Amino acid sequence: MDTLLKIVQTINMYLSDYVLIILLLGAGLYFTIRTRFVQVRCFGEGWRRFFGEFSLNGEKHKSGMSSFQALATAVAAQVGTGNIVGACGAILVGGNTLHTDNPLLTARLDLNFMRGKN
Repeated sequence: MDTLLKIVQTINMYLSDYVLIILLLGAGLYFTIRTRFVQVRCFGEGWRRFFGEFSLNGEKHKSGMSSFQALATAVAAQVGTGNIVGACGAILVGGNTLHTDNPLLTARLDLNFMRGKN
């Protein structure tokens, strides 16, 4: 196990230096040239697709969704994923300690304990 730790630390030492920056810049330049500067060529089209048919009036798009519905769906997906990952991370790091961290729930548990309801 110690040898694996030393190998990972050695790789980490090299990658956390300028090597990682050079690798990332090289990969970015490679893919930019390989796709023939798509981020520059199609910038206008992307801008039009993103903002072109945006409406604050709530009018439905050809696909049947209004701009607000699309925004609400995107936000819900991000928030839902964050909640799931956050709960999993909390359980992984500290276990399920909700009853001790939430004062309202703790008070309810104490009240039930005093009444003998466990």
